[in-house]
Amino acid sequence: MSSSKIIDVEIIEKNPIRDKGFARLTQLVVRNVYEDGTKSEPYFCDAVHRKPGADDAVVMFLHADICGMPHVVMRRQSRPLLALRGESPTPLGLPAGCVEPGDDNLVVRAIAEIEEEVGIVLAGQVPLELGKPLYTSMGWITEKIHFYEMLLNESQIQLLKNGVVSQAQGETMEAGGECRLMSYPKVMRSCKSLMAELGLRRLRERYYEEHLQG
Repeated sequence: MSSSKIIDVEIIEKNPIRDKGFARLTQLVVRNVYEDGTKSEPYFCDAVHRKPGADDAVVMFLHADICGMPHVVMRRQSRPLLALRGESPTPLGLPAGCVEPGDDNLVVRAIAEIEEEVGIVLAGQVPLELGKPLYTSMGWITEKIHFYEMLLNESQIQLLKNGVVSQAQGETMEAGGECRLMSYPKVMRSCKSLMAELGLRRLRERYYEEHLQG
């Protein structure tokens, strides 16, 4: 084993284990490249990914100041894998979606997911980036998450308060979902997603720190 510093990784082989469906699995044979020019023994590394061009995803933080308290749009939908842990498979999450190969840019996908999953039409509004994108888990998932936020206008707030929202226009798994405006403290108590909590903290830092101090 080299005592020199690692500077790169060399991919020797890519072996598709499962190359169909939503999630694909590839087993890589790799070796480390060290500063002194030596290389490690080959080792295996598994990668979970989606079809080419669809490994990025956007997550949206739609928010509003209601009576001095920040509120965020949360969505309840199916997450079957939680049932494997004996938890409710319909947790609260955020409007989100995978970037599709035909998307011109990330903002286009963010707008499409807002309209599809939340059921509101944007009135010339453009979602804004909420900090830098991050990988879900660099050890085995190639997905990168892009965070976006958008301030709701009054008509959108009323629609969401009245429950007039889309019940999903996408995959079967999304059918029967519901969106609701929830106060920031309540969202933070009920949220189970790392990416959601991180984005919520970014949102607080950008807009609502004074509201929530103490």
